[in-house]
Amino acid sequence: MIIVNFSHPLRDDQLTAISAPAGASIVQVVELLESTCQFDQQAPFRAQARALLAGAGISPADWARPVGELVVTVPPSLSAITCLVMAEMHARLGYFPPIVRLAPRPRAMPVVFDVAEVIDLQGHADEVRGEA
Repeated sequence: MIIVNFSHPLRDDQLTAISAPAGASIVQVVELLESTCQFDQQAPFRAQARALLAGAGISPADWARPVGELVVTVPPSLSAITCLVMAEMHARLGYFPPIVRLAPRPRAMPVVFDVAEVIDLQGHADEVRGEA
């Protein structure tokens, strides 16, 4: 499994929580952290999203992995960037990758984010179309 992270650095317990449901070991974590996802608000986002993924250091062969060899993403926080990133990833992978939803731990001081769930986007899309 390759994890493409557009958020904050992931802790070991978060990595375990991401890989456990899939029963897959993590072979690579690509960190395109939140600071990398700060787009120029005065410029079109499409080109910036393409450049962001082009700079990820993932080869075309790695993007073309079979569906069984998962690519999972922790999406950026800005919704427009997330939508474009997901469209770019779908174009490169041929399917929507699962996404990780992080949620704040109740009553934690300072705020700590845990993995709330790993969402199967492609499975969801297939289900909506009645293909699942």
